[in-house]
Amino acid sequence: MPDPAAAVRRLAKVALATAIVAGIGYFLAKTLVGNWGAIDAARRSAQYRWVLAAYLPLAASFAIGVSAWQHIMSMLGARLSWGRCFWTISGSHLAKFIPGHVLALGGRIWLCGREGVPTAVSTTGVVLEMLAQLAASALVFICYAMFPGHSVNALYGLIGVALAAALAATAHPSVLRRVWHLVPRYGKASAGYLTYRYRAVLALVGLYVLAWALQGLGVYLLARSLCPGLGVAAAVPVIGAYGGAYALGFLSFVTPGGLGVREGALSYLLSSYLPLPAAILVAVLSRLWFTSFDIVMTIASLRFSNTGAPHGQA
Repeated sequence: MPDPAAAVRRLAKVALATAIVAGIGYFLAKTLVGNWGAIDAARRSAQYRWVLAAYLPLAASFAIGVSAWQHIMSMLGARLSWGRCFWTISGSHLAKFIPGHVLALGGRIWLCGREGVPTAVSTTGVVLEMLAQLAASALVFICYAMFPGHSVNALYGLIGVALAAALAATAHPSVLRRVWHLVPRYGKASAGYLTYRYRAVLALVGLYVLAWALQGLGVYLLARSLCPGLGVAAAVPVIGAYGGAYALGFLSFVTPGGLGVREGALSYLLSSYLPLPAAILVAVLSRLWFTSFDIVMTIASLRFSNTGAPHGQA
């Protein structure tokens, strides 16, 4: 029998997500429409070669992300080839645009199960990935917070350091083991796989720092396509702004893929270096840019799909 309370909670979550996206979307759209003349002039002078160039660091970042997932599986005793890791990531990628990230993460776990990876291993792997990704994005954000040339915000920098340290500490096997024991369904089974060395977690965070820096470089190239006068030095704070916006978007569990939240945060942070209408346009275009890349990667990953390989097969 359906649980009325659960139905009310789902409805409230959808209503909240809709209100957040609508509110931020209204502000962004109003700003764009009110400054359409300047935006149209920027469009006419846009250098589209930078848009194409922006896909190069994004592709490199994706390859690093696949390697990082393979590293996580190895940490937990599962062996998957790079191609199979590609498939398990991209095969569930588009579901991240559904609120709460649940279906995307559940899809990853299901696809790993088709590859013979135990649910406890893939579940633990997803948790480690999230912790490392958020820690890395917080570290990348420091590039924005502490970059000279605009009003340096030491508080932002301290928040980035504290958040990264807390998330990295949570990924320590002894800490995560205690946390897992609080999870009724998979906790005890998953805790048994937490035998990795902590330096492997630090290496994982390093990989994601590089990946987020490359994605931020892609955002900078997008901004450069619309604002040719944007200097090379601005690449560092733009990369940092992307790291902060990614973290806020990811933590917004009620909106699909951080929709609206990431664009709003990125617009605000980029406005220190770009006119606000241009910053908003870059943030909106970056969403379309990432989505188009995800679609291409999902299609490309089909060649690595598999109906089920024995666990441990590389």
